[in-house]
Amino acid sequence: DEQGQPCILTVGFDITPTVRLQRALELSEQSYRAITDNLTIGVALIDTKMRIKAGNIRLSQWFAQEFRLNRSICEILRCDEQVVAARLRGEDVFCRDCPFQASLEDGNGHEKELEISFEDGKEHTARLVTCPVKSSKSQRNKGEVRALIMLLEDITTRLLVNQQLQRARKLEAMSTLAGGIAHEINQPLSALHLYASGLKMLLDKSDSPPRELLRERIDLILEQAKKISEITQHMRSMAIQSATVHE
Repeated sequence: DEQGQPCILTVGFDITPTVRLQRALELSEQSYRAITDNLTIGVALIDTKMRIKAGNIRLSQWFAQEFRLNRSICEILRCDEQVVAARLRGEDVFCRDCPFQASLEDGNGHEKELEISFEDGKEHTARLVTCPVKSSKSQRNKGEVRALIMLLEDITTRLLVNQQLQRARKLEAMSTLAGGIAHEINQPLSALHLYASGLKMLLDKSDSPPRELLRERIDLILEQAKKISEITQHMRSMAIQSATVHE
């Protein structure tokens, strides 16, 4: 001041809006974290170099100590060893039919099924989905993919249930088919039994029955036998066509 004494300048700022915004962001982050951590699928943020930038608890549970930030997702998913080695050397290479590469190139979501070993040491079938995170409109490179969201779902149980359902349906269809075949064959078989019994009775009554009557009864028996043969041939052709379609 005028007397040469040092002065202290006190300036006050109202930071209430900033604090409120920070708290709101923290609550929002906690909410999103609570949601992602309670999902039954693994969620991770992957940069364009295939490095893990964030992930939920599910992935940590599945891969334990292997899952950590800035590690290549290719290592976690145990991709082709040559691809993993090349990425460790800094080369920008991908596996065949890689959904990460596809999303980076066309900016769309892609998915793929793959076999993965989790922490339990067992092989699991997983559904991998990649979703691009694009730059905002205000940025210079509008629409450029700057990161990827990875969704990893364990579908082992679902596939097992589907296989069991398919087997049950096949057994049901076979049961229905067997019932239909039995019904179709039962009628000519009953007729065969009737005609054969009548022929036996005729032979029991007379040692030399009329030839015309014998021929008539034999023709009836042969006619019913032909019907049974046609039914079995039809069933056999249906079975061959079904096997060809499944192949």
